[in-house]
Amino acid sequence: SLERARVVTQPEDGKGGDGYHRLARHFRKALTEAFADARTARVIVLEEDLEVAPDFFGFFGAVAPIVDGDASVLAASAWNDNGQRRHVDVAKDIARVERSDFFGGLGWMLARRVWEELAPKWPDAYWDDWLREPEQRRNRHVVRPVVCRTFHVKSARGTSGGQYSHFLSDIVLSQSAETVFDVDDVRSSAAADARLFAKLEAAPRVDLGDVLAGSARGTVRVEYDGSFAAYAALARRLGAMDNEKAGVPRGAYRGVVELRRGPVSVLLSPP
Repeated sequence: SLERARVVTQPEDGKGGDGYHRLARHFRKALTEAFADARTARVIVLEEDLEVAPDFFGFFGAVAPIVDGDASVLAASAWNDNGQRRHVDVAKDIARVERSDFFGGLGWMLARRVWEELAPKWPDAYWDDWLREPEQRRNRHVVRPVVCRTFHVKSARGTSGGQYSHFLSDIVLSQSAETVFDVDDVRSSAAADARLFAKLEAAPRVDLGDVLAGSARGTVRVEYDGSFAAYAALARRLGAMDNEKAGVPRGAYRGVVELRRGPVSVLLSPP
């Protein structure tokens, strides 16, 4: 409902700083004012340079009970860093929801209980990298769709300077008007773990060369030694982001990143 909608502005306060500092101050003020209303259970943060999918709010509505009630959840995000056209199958993945150890942001929802924890120590800059640090994340997860529900419409601009523009521009945005999201396997960390470990157990272990050559079928497991350098080497060969924050590869859950390569689902996994 927009009945209680209001504009929160951050006037020039004389503190200056670059875009990272200004963003952190604006987010602090906006979140503080939003949660000042006792009726606010959670807040969706949406930057002005994001296009939203028709089922954007439907996604957040579907995962709201998990965000509210599960202490192992840090936030929900509409974004999948590995949601490029070459890495997802929209027909098969449109309703899929996953847990991740990586906070993607770019359209995200935060519960009051988490904000009350974070507010007293909110940083002066680089708020998103700060949120990914172990001291803030505390082994909690982000609930996110496989097919993105936001699209970055100004991928060559922003505080990152367009360094990821070639990944951002290829993101697939859901066009589904109504989606029945499959949230059963993310309702708890135990359920998410059981699903992941079952997939890993069932997937044959192959060399990435077999995948790239087109000889792999179904869901396969490609192992790396657990180091980020080894993961990054595999990710680059698949055309995925070879980037991490606080030791967590983008999109990873328990160190595992799932990407599609044509009809093959590839699980990049530590031993």
